[in-house]
Amino acid sequence: MSTPTGTLFSPTYLRIDTVRILRNVSNVIFTIGLPVFMYLIFSAGNAIDAEMPGGDGNSMLAVRMAVYGACTACASIGALTAWERQQGWTRQLLLTPLSPLGFALQKLVTALVVALVPVVLVLAIAAATGAEAPLGNWLLCGLIGWLGASLFALYGLLLALLIRSDASIGIASGGIVILAFLGNVFMPLDGWLLTLARFTPMFGVVNAAERPITEGWISSGVNIPVWQAWANMGAWFLVLAVACTLVMRRTGRRE
Repeated sequence: MSTPTGTLFSPTYLRIDTVRILRNVSNVIFTIGLPVFMYLIFSAGNAIDAEMPGGDGNSMLAVRMAVYGACTACASIGALTAWERQQGWTRQLLLTPLSPLGFALQKLVTALVVALVPVVLVLAIAAATGAEAPLGNWLLCGLIGWLGASLFALYGLLLALLIRSDASIGIASGGIVILAFLGNVFMPLDGWLLTLARFTPMFGVVNAAERPITEGWISSGVNIPVWQAWANMGAWFLVLAVACTLVMRRTGRRE
């Protein structure tokens, strides 16, 4: 009889993991409620009146807050692996047909399911409160930002695998804030900071997501070529996916 090969996906595990995360009130508040609150405060207190090629300033702000929320959700869920490791859950999964790559894929899909909520809420609230953009641009921005945020699930997962403690969750969340500043989410960048930002992971996701509205123009008046945003995302996704797979295999051998 042949030995079963490792599987890449388990619908049962996806359902259990998603329900568990959505039942955590504090997690929902910070990964879903906070981005909505931030958009409402920023847009009401200092509305952006600038016209964009595919919308207005507030629609651009909404996309940035939606991406920030999606990235925060993905990173937090990935980093929750630290808690699962302490409980012995990760080791149990590695004893099942679920392969190390499959475990990483499960976390990625779970993160995307949860990350869809802040994307939909922020963009819907923005459209309902006066932000202007064609429906097609709203949908395309949301889709790109949602899928692009998936690389931050790998970022959080990698931190959890390397740090091996609950501290990885706080580090992942703090890192997201720093990356958001470097990603041109909270304030316009120029000079050497903008040069540095082009090589950070959130910059590519944000620029690609808001491109249907901005056509590559960022707040500092610089136009980012479309290939740079997609190359940034592709490179970071590849690096993080390979790193997670290698660390998971090493962990499986040691445990």
